[in-house]
Amino acid sequence: RLAEEGANLSVSAFLQKIKTGGYEVSAPAPAVADSIKITSMHASKGLEYPIVIIADICKSFKGADYAEIPFDEEYGFAPKAFDTENLIVNKTLLRRLIKRKSDEEELKNELNLFYVACTRAMCRLHILAEELTPYDRLAALDAKRYSDLFDMGKFMPERVTPHAEFDPSPDEPIIAGADEFLYKKIEERFAKPYAHANSVDLPVKSSASAILRMGADEPRYAERKLFGGEGETGAERGIAYHRFMELCDFTVNSPEGIRAQLDAFLSKGLMSEEQTALLNEAELSEILRMPVFAGLAGAELKREQEFLCRLPANEILDVTADDFVLVQGAIDLLAVGKFGVKIIDYKYSDKSDGYLKSTYEKQLKLYKKAASVILGVAESNISTTIVNIRLRRQVEIV
Repeated sequence: RLAEEGANLSVSAFLQKIKTGGYEVSAPAPAVADSIKITSMHASKGLEYPIVIIADICKSFKGADYAEIPFDEEYGFAPKAFDTENLIVNKTLLRRLIKRKSDEEELKNELNLFYVACTRAMCRLHILAEELTPYDRLAALDAKRYSDLFDMGKFMPERVTPHAEFDPSPDEPIIAGADEFLYKKIEERFAKPYAHANSVDLPVKSSASAILRMGADEPRYAERKLFGGEGETGAERGIAYHRFMELCDFTVNSPEGIRAQLDAFLSKGLMSEEQTALLNEAELSEILRMPVFAGLAGAELKREQEFLCRLPANEILDVTADDFVLVQGAIDLLAVGKFGVKIIDYKYSDKSDGYLKSTYEKQLKLYKKAASVILGVAESNISTTIVNIRLRRQVEIV
């Protein structure tokens, strides 16, 4: 019917005719002679036609729909086997059995359906295939398409020449060449580079330690010390010293006063016996006599001060974007007094002053920016210092 409507018309004229007619094409009634009926194989059951054409028998019909947890009335459900220790997923024997049974049932149903379609023809049967595939009797037992079910070569296959209207290279071009002016305008409008490309990979929120790791070069080889260092004992001692600095009175710096404080912390359960045993009163006295702790009497002390604030990305990361990033962290000691603001960070390390400065300078500068935003104080009024507890040295960070 479409061919009749478009007889002796160009494509554009045919489309204009359809548009003028309200996009409707009258179709003949099914009872009219010489009519063509397009239907599915399932819907053709019980009907007969003088000529039947079965199209596209090379299209796969297998595996289009398979449940994640297959079920069989005889064997029940068949989930996968999960090896939680090795993080491996395996198919079980039961799952394979049900899959095989399901495939056999599917093939049986498809074979019956194909038989129904073929037997609808009263006079002639035409079967269309995209390609002529070789036949294999064993492969037919696991057929995935109708063309695998029989030897097409025994039925005198003929090559169908496409109609001239479907020629891929018609004499009259349907689409004209590109308009270079319009092409450039469209490209300018819709292919613009994203103006904020530098902001795409920025984190919305990050910790101070994570920011320090961004862009840091990973060591090619892991450092392994055969001698020196204090192993777990050194780590435990560092934790013990750090805990004392969280609790101590900075105005008490004599060994006797420090000993009295340790006994008080132990009796109150603020420190364990193992921790106090790792501390040396003379070393603590030397630490508390450092210049950085002078003048803390009467100052407002914030120990282990946690913070969360917005900072411009280009001030804390190696990027040009000025978007704000939420940064969270914790400052070992934040002191506010007549001297301004002091940020003191504790380290327990055997490294040199230069190493500590180059490694943690970025971290202390980030703390300074955060303190400036939160306290409303100019960065020039904030000093940052690293206290190396192990070597009893202080490192000033500009």
